[in-house]
Amino acid sequence: MFSSLRLFTRKISMTLMVTAASLSLTASATPEKETAILVTSTPLQLDHVTSRSVCGWREATATSPRERVCIGTSVTNSAPVTLNKPEAFIMGYETACALDAGQLKCWQERESKAQAISEFLKGITAAQASQVMIRYEIACRIEANGQEVVCALPERSTWNRSSSSEVKTPAQIKRFGPFPDLRRFYADDSKLCVLDGERISCLPMYDDGNAAEVSESVPQQAFPGARDFAMNYNGLCVMGEPTSSCWQRDPSTNTWKNVELPSEWAGASRLGMSYSDLCAMSAAGRPMCVKIDYRNKTVTSNLPMELEDPSLLIDDLQYQEERLCVLDRQQQLRCFGYNRRPAKAPESLGNVVKFASSDGRTCALNTEGRVLCWAGERFTRSPLPQGQVAAQADSRGVCQWNDVAVLCSGAPLTTDFSKMKRIVSLAHADRESAHSSNDYCVLWENGAGQQELSCYGSDNLSTGIPSLNSAVNFVVRSYGTACAVTDDEVHCWGTPISTEPQPNLKAVRQLEFGSDFACALDRFGLTCWGRDLESRQLAVPQELADFEAVQNMSVGENHVCVVTAESKLRCWGGNSYGQLNHPDLIGVTSVIASSLTTCAAHSGGVTCWGYREGALDPNGTSEPHSGETENAP
Repeated sequence: MFSSLRLFTRKISMTLMVTAASLSLTASATPEKETAILVTSTPLQLDHVTSRSVCGWREATATSPRERVCIGTSVTNSAPVTLNKPEAFIMGYETACALDAGQLKCWQERESKAQAISEFLKGITAAQASQVMIRYEIACRIEANGQEVVCALPERSTWNRSSSSEVKTPAQIKRFGPFPDLRRFYADDSKLCVLDGERISCLPMYDDGNAAEVSESVPQQAFPGARDFAMNYNGLCVMGEPTSSCWQRDPSTNTWKNVELPSEWAGASRLGMSYSDLCAMSAAGRPMCVKIDYRNKTVTSNLPMELEDPSLLIDDLQYQEERLCVLDRQQQLRCFGYNRRPAKAPESLGNVVKFASSDGRTCALNTEGRVLCWAGERFTRSPLPQGQVAAQADSRGVCQWNDVAVLCSGAPLTTDFSKMKRIVSLAHADRESAHSSNDYCVLWENGAGQQELSCYGSDNLSTGIPSLNSAVNFVVRSYGTACAVTDDEVHCWGTPISTEPQPNLKAVRQLEFGSDFACALDRFGLTCWGRDLESRQLAVPQELADFEAVQNMSVGENHVCVVTAESKLRCWGGNSYGQLNHPDLIGVTSVIASSLTTCAAHSGGVTCWGYREGALDPNGTSEPHSGETENAP
């Protein structure tokens, strides 16, 4: 009975407002200042718009994955990287990549570099991934023919000692080889060293006149039965048959000293080398680490105490820059830092399936399907499990989380999210990028299945958050106001948008704020409330207020647009910059509004109107730019 009374009351109210609303709709048919522009012919599931850009998801097809696309300028096209079941990791300085269902996905703090490396390694297989090396800004891989090494080199300035001058080299893709019997390679920022048959040779990364110095990095001799090697800045260790040995160069005499390794190193794999230490996994699956004394020609064990148990067997070992990590056969990952001190790992890591470590950074896939990344004792950006809902987009990109931190616009929010299981909803008050990038509310679920709500920003919405006695479906916010939406109620706190009372809302599907008004879609239909709706032509037209008359809607600063049940577009409200001047679109699927700009997805693509700059302006150019992709659901 209460629901019937609410619906009857709304219909009476809408009847009184119909005249003003009709005038509004008449205005929408007459262009005033701006014309609409088709920004892309590909339909998208829209998630963000500003006066300079519009972003959305291109749906998956039989031949291509789901992909986020941004059109415009001054946008970050990235989306949260999602992984299903990584086949292999590739790690480097500030870089992390995974081969997931045959597709390479990279993520890191400096996204432009991750995109460049992802493009360079495009098409790589799981077998080839084990022979990729990323060192600082250089990435190298073995070509499919197995006889060439190709490297992506950044722009660089080096000092030529022979000519005492600076040499500048542009960014390039450089090929080395062919090497008829290529078994292994090593790369750093100045040289590439290859094991070709039983000889190791080093070549300069850049043609800067330092080739002679680079060639002296290894002994000029054959290594019988050589199958693997590891290097540091002045030495190397070679695994061979019947003997394995380590070599160190004395710069003062330009001679090499060598030490033979114990017999158990004959079948060693997973080599890693620091200044005077060498670590590897034995053929029997035991971790091995030794300290090498070239002066006295001695080799002594240097395993961490926790790994000295002779019954301990491992599946993987990685050692680089004094950081040792081993994965035992009980799926426990143990890491050690300088002086073999145990290194802290995430409490939520659990059992580990596979991992990779490089330059102090580690990423691991656990048995729950999550990938966690950390460096030292701090978390770094991590991908999400396939199908995880991360956050809505903003003009600088999107938010994502890594089981400890939520990162929005590249900066972590301050709450301890170490108990987070998933993000339920995230709301950002920013319609245009001029405002603070930290005005967010995050609704999240902890490991016990309980919901928690955290808010940030200059409007002090972190206080007054209501108790979450019933499940919250989503949260929305504007500057000074936020609302948590449950099945039966809408709980709002902060500064009310106007003196007009909020209507009784039930089963809300959408709720959005304008400048000083709001609109909601619930089980009764569409309703708006706020200051002077009638005089501002913001009242909902009567035919659009009925149940199921509207599929979805979006609210700008002073206008409203909806997609009707007939997949048509209707807009009303202020028209100072042509916000109402949409063309007659067919097959409209979604609409999204910012302050003065609106875009709609339809059967012909995406069309935008209202105030626009740059690529969204009719006089500009409009090129779609792809961001991260996802596997088809």
